[in-house]
Amino acid sequence: MGWERTLLFVAGATPQIITETVWALCNRKTSPALKTQVFVLTTTAGRDHIERALFGRAGQWAALRRTWPAARKFNFSLDNVKVIHGPHGEALEDVRSTEDSVAAGNFIMDFVRTHTRPGAPPLHASIAGGRKTMGYLLATAMMLYGRVDDELSHVLVRPPDIEGTDFFFPPRSGKLVRIKTPSGEVRSVSRNGIHIDLAPLPFPRLRLLSQQGDLKASSFAELVERLQERLHQYVRPEIQVDVERHRLVCGGEEIEISPLRVGIYALLAERRRMHLAGMSCPGCERCFVSASEISTSLRERLRELMSSVESVAVGPNWSERNFRPEISKLNKTLKRKLGAASAPYEVQIRGERRHRLYGIGAPPELLHVRGLPPTVGGNVA
Repeated sequence: MGWERTLLFVAGATPQIITETVWALCNRKTSPALKTQVFVLTTTAGRDHIERALFGRAGQWAALRRTWPAARKFNFSLDNVKVIHGPHGEALEDVRSTEDSVAAGNFIMDFVRTHTRPGAPPLHASIAGGRKTMGYLLATAMMLYGRVDDELSHVLVRPPDIEGTDFFFPPRSGKLVRIKTPSGEVRSVSRNGIHIDLAPLPFPRLRLLSQQGDLKASSFAELVERLQERLHQYVRPEIQVDVERHRLVCGGEEIEISPLRVGIYALLAERRRMHLAGMSCPGCERCFVSASEISTSLRERLRELMSSVESVAVGPNWSERNFRPEISKLNKTLKRKLGAASAPYEVQIRGERRHRLYGIGAPPELLHVRGLPPTVGGNVA
């Protein structure tokens, strides 16, 4: 069956949030009920609670589907209740230690990553129910992997009297709803006074930062750490150009490039550094290189630099026609290594065809060039 949506919970001792959320989705006026596959990530104790409450002799899941036909579009069984694995691969009875929390984070991260892969149906994740730690881990995983159509929500039930009782969903008819508290007290609540609201939770989607570039991580904590590094690269694009070692260090990430491309980058960086307007200048002829300079002053400095490493990459007729492919390949390397954080480090191209300007837009104070011979360095102009 082609599922139109995946619904995910991290429920534990409160399986009511599953039926309440499904009921709310069935009655959501903004969109019709979709063919949905339901999953729950929980502990062995949570699985036992769900089995007794939803799939026992008086199972509330079957009752929900009988009472509200739209719920029949939701596929859910005990097979879809996934028990979290502990630090040693064992089924986790509860999240009691730091090691358990780390294992739970990795388990949740893997599940969300798998169900947000390209082509997977939209994922709707609920942070209702379960421990606060579990809700946090799920919300964070959604921030790291969530796509545009994925959703995060919490279910709100009123009146407060029915929270923690044996209430699972509103009946279709009747004036009063009988509920039983954990202490065994039986109460009656007005059916019309019961409200179940699905509160959407806006969240930033950082997927673009993680899906591009070499950002592999073996654990939840490592992925968060590497994403933080990438955010730092984007917010403060400090660049070190090491001409002798043929490498760039962009926000702490080392990137090896050819002698010619590191030479081009070094000269463009020096040009930017020599302009005192700093960040206020978006790129002009004083801090960027014009097309006409490429076949004159820039070429001569590059030829001198290449001769120092016994390279003939820059000939006497080298021009913008040769320069542009090198810039394109250089920027592609930066995108491959840095992903979405590459923009501040790339060589920018401004202006129309006959009046193009080439340069680096990062603030001059964040550009550092090492190993450029004195006869080659300085302002390119």
